[in-house]
Amino acid sequence: MEQFFSHILESIQKTPAILLSPHSLLSIPCLLSTVLVAAGFYMWRRGGRPLRMRALWRGLFPRRIWASPSTRTDIYYALANTFLLPAVVAGAILARDRVDVWATFQLEEVFGPMVQQGSAPPALVLTVMIVALYLAYELAYWLDHYLCHKIPFLWQFHRVHHSATVLTPLTNWRMHPVDTIVFFNIVALFMGFAHAGVNYAFGVPRADGLLAGGSVVVLVAFYLFAHLQHSHVWMAAHGKLGRVVASPAHHQVHHSTKPEHFDRNFGHTLSLFDWAFGTLYVPSKRCEVRSVGLADGAELQGFFASLWRPFQRAFGGFGHVFHARRALNG
Repeated sequence: MEQFFSHILESIQKTPAILLSPHSLLSIPCLLSTVLVAAGFYMWRRGGRPLRMRALWRGLFPRRIWASPSTRTDIYYALANTFLLPAVVAGAILARDRVDVWATFQLEEVFGPMVQQGSAPPALVLTVMIVALYLAYELAYWLDHYLCHKIPFLWQFHRVHHSATVLTPLTNWRMHPVDTIVFFNIVALFMGFAHAGVNYAFGVPRADGLLAGGSVVVLVAFYLFAHLQHSHVWMAAHGKLGRVVASPAHHQVHHSTKPEHFDRNFGHTLSLFDWAFGTLYVPSKRCEVRSVGLADGAELQGFFASLWRPFQRAFGGFGHVFHARRALNG
């Protein structure tokens, strides 16, 4: 319990860094960049016609979205996932560097000790490392997302995210703790193995600083467009580009209530893996999404209800089996 409260205190003490650091996804610079990109997109779409500031403000922050009860739940989750829930899930998430050490050991067991070559230019090693970690993150994201939709037990917790009836950048944080634990463990495995594999291939010593290299690309993507994936701004990468880049419209399709959009576009910032595994839906230039959410998601609109209801649903089946067996034995 003492460690739990120390985690919370540590998170609160990091508040200035969370709000101001350019490396934080919830920081003012990152969110401001999102607003500027959306504003620029609106102005570009008008083809040079004048746009009043008041109209632009209404377009960026429509009252029906930002005053929605769903957005209120997003805010609660953003606060909880930033300050409270890390203390809950910290001990349940694998450390990427530990996976890296274990994977390196396994590679040396199978292929022999690492030979320190040192002939490859450092810039090349760094570039390959960043690309490998980025692709590992994207593949881990796709796989976790796919499994959360296809495995009924995991879906009960992932439903919390899909219960949002409007989308804002804060919907990124509308994640149940169980969903978060599964996600970060899968990411740790993929990125740890990717880091160890590149180091082994080039014969270079472990460099912990490079482990965050793939996250740099993800952070840049958030500054440019990834926050807008949870928004009402329809920015679509269509045609051939839509097979590579997961634009905001790609993810809005993923949240859509249209049956033809179900279980599509599991990727984060790339749609390559959706294309490769047959789950891609390339959005058109015009907006195709009229509503988002779940038909049975009303029970998940409250913050506390959305925390305990997934457990009730996920383990409800086991409860029925238990009672049935007890009745037979009785």
